[in-house]
Amino acid sequence: SPPAVIDLRHLAELKRRYDTFDERREQVLKRARDVIKGAKNSVYALQRKNWDQADKELKQCAKEACAIHRDVVVHSPSLRGGLFGAALEELAEALSFRSFLRDGQLLSFSEMQSVSALSFPL
Repeated sequence: SPPAVIDLRHLAELKRRYDTFDERREQVLKRARDVIKGAKNSVYALQRKNWDQADKELKQCAKEACAIHRDVVVHSPSLRGGLFGAALEELAEALSFRSFLRDGQLLSFSEMQSVSALSFPL
């Protein structure tokens, strides 16, 4: 039988694609932690009725989530889940808690999208 031949160019391309994906994944992991921390800090601020600090944290969370989506997730949609999805969930919980404290009600999905200031669908 003929010897097995490995196409080294194809193998190099696979490695390049893997390395690119892995680098993007690492970026999402590091940056999504900041969104999670900010969302949790906004909840802590809300528990102390520190509305200004909570709003500052929420604004920064939305800004960073938009940047992660624009810089990474658009190019690797499979990274939308995982820790980035968890970060968006924390942001949604913080926004819901803020609405509950302020208005005594939870947000609908469309209201959540609107107040989130995200440039992409939740």
